[in-house]
Amino acid sequence: MRAAAVAKKGEEEKAIAKYLQAAELFGRDRFFPQAMAIYKQVLSLNPHLIHANHKMGEIYRQMGYLSEAI
Repeated sequence: MRAAAVAKKGEEEKAIAKYLQAAELFGRDRFFPQAMAIYKQVLSLNPHLIHANHKMGEIYRQMGYLSEAI
């Protein structure tokens, strides 16, 4: 089941888990823009999720955007 469909059903925790799994795969394969878009989607569901913020910082660092990584 797609994460967006799960989120619409009100099961945000499951949706977030699916989004994080996809973002991790994109990041590992160096598809950084796709990973960033997914992490932003996760943060729209839960803006206090430290893991997503941390991973975005790591991706910014890997892309060379050090000021955004902080």
